[in-house]
Amino acid sequence: MHWRLTSIAILAVGILIRIGAAASSPIWFDEATVGLMARNVLTGEFPWFFYGQSFMGAVEAYLHALAFTLWGSSVTALRVWPILISFGHVALAALLCRRIFGNGVWAMWLSLLPSPFLLKWGHDARLHYDLILVLTPLLLLLALQGLDDGASPVRRCRALLIFAFASGLGWWINLLMGLLPVSLALALLVRRPRLHAAAWGLPLAFLLGSGPFWIFSLKHGGLASGTAQVAAPGALADHGWQLVTNAVPILMGIPRSVPPGGLRGVMVVVALSLTEIDPGLLMKTDPPGAG
Repeated sequence: MHWRLTSIAILAVGILIRIGAAASSPIWFDEATVGLMARNVLTGEFPWFFYGQSFMGAVEAYLHALAFTLWGSSVTALRVWPILISFGHVALAALLCRRIFGNGVWAMWLSLLPSPFLLKWGHDARLHYDLILVLTPLLLLLALQGLDDGASPVRRCRALLIFAFASGLGWWINLLMGLLPVSLALALLVRRPRLHAAAWGLPLAFLLGSGPFWIFSLKHGGLASGTAQVAAPGALADHGWQLVTNAVPILMGIPRSVPPGGLRGVMVVVALSLTEIDPGLLMKTDPPGAG
């Protein structure tokens, strides 16, 4: 009972924090752009991507259009979906931590009282960023189910098919989501779980989820056209270098005082080589101490 009362109190505080941030944050040009996209949806213009780009799928245009239909075209209506999505992040973070550690209450409390970074995406109307906080824990939950040794081949396959479709949709919304299906593909190659024959449909499920990207590309000159180009070939090596020497070290907690570059990359390799991970730990279905 105590934790329930605490959760209710923290939920109330979390709601007030989000409403206060949304009410006090001025709208800026990128948010105004998605508002314009939503207005255009209501007049019969259906965008594929954020205006002026051939990436960052225009899912927010359609979601904000729904909010405009219900509450009118306003800055207040633009804040509705970010707030709702932020609470979706709270729920999924709690479920993910419960799945891994057996208890998701602390994750729920921490998510309800967001850091400045999370709070920003609790009111920013650019949903192609906000949705990362929902899609990432959702896909991780599906991946854990798909790799769970204790689940039947049918259940694993079903989870992976949903993962493939959702990750394709996420990849259309934001290219950063492409890291998760690549990671899962590597995990499947290593673990080789027994799956139902329907698993052959995984590539098709991804293609269906990311369908807007492929349709747009074919409509505007084919997949080899400049419009459909995800990244310039010459930039891919630089992106990989930045991933290993900058992004991954930040995620691993390597101090920012360490100069960026090769030294950080070496520290990442050393840290990974010294880390021992039990691959069966994340696959457990029972919480720690159970049974």
